[in-house]
Amino acid sequence: MGEGTRTSELKFNKTSHVYRDGKKHMPSVTAIAGKAEDKGGLIDWAAKSVATCAIEEAAELSRIRRLEDDDTAFEWLWQAANRLRDGASVKGSDLHDVADRMTSGQEMPEYLDPNIKFMAENVLAFLAEYGVETIHSEARLANRALGYAGTTDQIAIVPQYGDLPIIVDWKGLAIDTPIPTPSGWSNMGRLAVGDEVFDRNGQPTRVTGKSSVHHKPCYRVTFSDGTSVICDDDHRWVVETGYARGRREEIIEARFLAANLRNPVTGQRHLRVPLGKPLDLADASLPIDPYVLGCWLGDGTASSGAITKPDDELFKHIEARGYTVLPRHRVARGVGGRTVVGLSGQLRAAGLLNNKHIPQGYLRASAEQRLALLRGLMDTDGTANIARRGECSFTSVDKAMAYDVMELALSLGHPARVNEINGHGFGRDVTSYDVSFRAHGTDNPFALGRKAERVGFGAVAGAHRMIVSVEPTITVPTQCIEVDSPTSTYLCTEKMIPTHNTSASMYRNPMFSHGKNSMQLSAYGHCECIWWDDKTEADMPEFNPEVGLVVTIRPEGYRVFDYDLTRAWPQFERALESYHWWRNVAELAHGPVRPAGLIDNIRAAAQAAGSMDELLALRDRAVHHDVWSAELKSIFSARREVIELGVSA
Repeated sequence: MGEGTRTSELKFNKTSHVYRDGKKHMPSVTAIAGKAEDKGGLIDWAAKSVATCAIEEAAELSRIRRLEDDDTAFEWLWQAANRLRDGASVKGSDLHDVADRMTSGQEMPEYLDPNIKFMAENVLAFLAEYGVETIHSEARLANRALGYAGTTDQIAIVPQYGDLPIIVDWKGLAIDTPIPTPSGWSNMGRLAVGDEVFDRNGQPTRVTGKSSVHHKPCYRVTFSDGTSVICDDDHRWVVETGYARGRREEIIEARFLAANLRNPVTGQRHLRVPLGKPLDLADASLPIDPYVLGCWLGDGTASSGAITKPDDELFKHIEARGYTVLPRHRVARGVGGRTVVGLSGQLRAAGLLNNKHIPQGYLRASAEQRLALLRGLMDTDGTANIARRGECSFTSVDKAMAYDVMELALSLGHPARVNEINGHGFGRDVTSYDVSFRAHGTDNPFALGRKAERVGFGAVAGAHRMIVSVEPTITVPTQCIEVDSPTSTYLCTEKMIPTHNTSASMYRNPMFSHGKNSMQLSAYGHCECIWWDDKTEADMPEFNPEVGLVVTIRPEGYRVFDYDLTRAWPQFERALESYHWWRNVAELAHGPVRPAGLIDNIRAAAQAAGSMDELLALRDRAVHHDVWSAELKSIFSARREVIELGVSA
């Protein structure tokens, strides 16, 4: 570290996420890197921010406009846009706090959320494998000459990169949204460019781009079947509104969904996400005919190739598939059944005897093969309920089997769900799992005539999930992907719900081809000093000026990316120039606002502040707009005494 420490004028407000050098506001490294777009993109961002605030707080804006004071209305919109921007700046995920504890030699906390826990374990694995010696965790760094500051996760010595400390930044992907793929399942954290997913038409589509990890305001979007998914405020959804000739399709960002959730005329919910089409996959080489396997899984003897269903029609379907079926005989404990010749050997070879489950290969076979499997299961353990207009259901006491059947139905375009049912039978409590769905399309999920005729198909107009709520939730790390589908969509969650992909602009701008990670590392590397929240400060330690590390924590482990800081630094300088351009435009737009109106707003808010965090955030706002004065200082001091007395009481 530098020689000795000194009292620092550098400060960081954790509530407003603002860095200051004395009274001078310093933009953060992440805010600067976030301006790594062309000017058109920045203007578009600014317009969206103001429009979002106008929509989300329309009632307040109307009240202000009734005052017939355009300056006040403009000031309100400007500050609302700032609130939106500041809300997107958070100090990082829980992973950073855990990493800080562990790199300091402390034990892993027992209360950890499972998602954070597996990441923490991978952090430990990285530290051990690379022999990392921590110099400082959660380091606050500043470049006074260029006027920016930031917080990096670690300054450490990593032996294989030399004897000098290097900058290390963590990217924790607690992104566990399931994503169906042609080979099974992945999640947003595991996906990489080149992987395949499905679009809303069920067609395999390739991932052509992936964003960096975001820490933005998040929403929980809940659908009519009970499914919910967390996404950030910028995530886009393809929704339908209107009916018949008035039906139209729109692409709406999550933050606008809440304001448009209900029809302004009828007051009814009206945003619908269409169902995905059946997954379109090639025929698979399967060891057992899928219909026969479905029948055995539903009503077969676990230890043999016998099936206990009494329907002769069912066995005719099995024989039509090339199998020989023996006459009915006693299978076990007085239960009658018929043995399918050769099935026992096939089951044994597939590892299914006394181990009933749907092999993964069947869940990603062709649509025709998956339909045959579903029909076998439904012909044995399924039913169509006339009282529920022909709704289909499959019941099992095997939870894993029930969820596999749900996945199978979903992969064929049927919006299935699982309900847990607690009952009592044979002298004991029994929990069963009911898979229910409304059949969509033209393919009947039953082959048996007596069951097939009872099926009620969902209307084409009902082939959707309604969005029932959109609620702000905790901020979690999020990512977006771009796909090469002409629909610009991909399926997400275990319910295979179609959603829109991201814009390509964030990783196709050649000026910033190394991405935000490398720019952030290079910016940290060019800082002059390091400081602590106890107001002590020191010169930056001598460190490796050529390389920085980003450690990406994933469910399956971790990946280490080393970046050439000498190449990334010019890119950060251009981003800094872009940031100042953006600030100049913002200040120009802010010009017509009367300072007196701003001071009145801050004065009133300070007098009503209920906590020190609120008060400090207001002070930062006053300093930022250069209106901090002796009068405001007096008001703030008086309010601080009231707040402190309240805490003491």
